[in-house]
Amino acid sequence: MAEQAPTEPMASESPGEYDLVVRIPKANVKGDKPLVPGVTTYKNFPYAQRARCNESWCQDHVFVIDNDGAPGMHEFWFTKDRGAAGLQNPIMSRTDNGVKVHEWHPVLLKMGFVEDPKQPLTLEVGGKIVEVPRLFGRYHKLPGGLYASRMKIEVFLSPRMIPDTTFKLNVPVPTTVSWEMRNVSGSITCLHPHIRFPETQTGGRVLPNAGTIDRPIVLNEVQDFPATNHPGWQHHVCDEDVQTIRGVRRLVRTTVWPPKVRRIKNSAGA
Repeated sequence: MAEQAPTEPMASESPGEYDLVVRIPKANVKGDKPLVPGVTTYKNFPYAQRARCNESWCQDHVFVIDNDGAPGMHEFWFTKDRGAAGLQNPIMSRTDNGVKVHEWHPVLLKMGFVEDPKQPLTLEVGGKIVEVPRLFGRYHKLPGGLYASRMKIEVFLSPRMIPDTTFKLNVPVPTTVSWEMRNVSGSITCLHPHIRFPETQTGGRVLPNAGTIDRPIVLNEVQDFPATNHPGWQHHVCDEDVQTIRGVRRLVRTTVWPPKVRRIKNSAGA
C-alpha cells in the first residue's frame, strides 16, 4: 500500500474549493497542544509535518475535526473560514430552484354577516315574542390544499456552531375561529386577519369555579381572534436543516412561494 501524504487537499462541501487533511504519527500527538475547532488555523498548527503545505490557499483554514487515520497515524481536518458572512451568503453553486407539492392552509380574507328583516327569526325574550332579522354569512377565502409551489434551496457552511439568530424559519400557524350568533354558527381553522364577534350572552351571570381562576370571564366582552402570524399566503422559509459533515456545519434553507389560486368571493359557507 502506498504511503499517504502528510498533507492532502480533499473535496470541500463547496464545489471548487478544498479542505486540507493533515496526517501525523500518533506518537507525536501531545495532549498539551489542544486545537480549538473553528479557531485554530492551519498556519498555527502546533505539530510539524515532514512536508508542510506552504501554499497560501490553506494557511487560514481552520481546524474542524480529527480522527484516527491509517495504522499509527492521526488525521486533522481544516476547512475554509468563511467568517460571519458565511452564514449570510449562500454557496451559489449549491443554490437551486425547484417546484414541489406544498400544503397551504385555508385563508379567511374577509367575513361578515348580512341581516335580512324580510326573513325574520321569531324569538321569545322576557316573555314576549319578538322578531329579529335573520343572519346570512358571507366569506372571501382561499381554499387550502396541496399545490405545486416554487421553492429555492440555499446551502450555508460554517466551521462553527450556528447561532440562533441565523435561523429564519417562519411557518404559518392557523387558528380556529368559531362563532354563534342568532341563527348562524360555525368554525374554521385557517389563517386570518383580526376578527371580532359581539357577545350574544347578555343576560345571566358567570358560573363560579368553572374555568380559569386567576383570569375570570367577564360578561359582555367581545369575542376576539387576533390575526395569525401570517394573515395570508406569503413566501416564507418553510424548512431549515443542519447537518455536521467532517466537522463542518451545513445549513440547508428552503423558501417557498405561494401558488396562484383564485380567491372565492361572497361564499355563503365558511
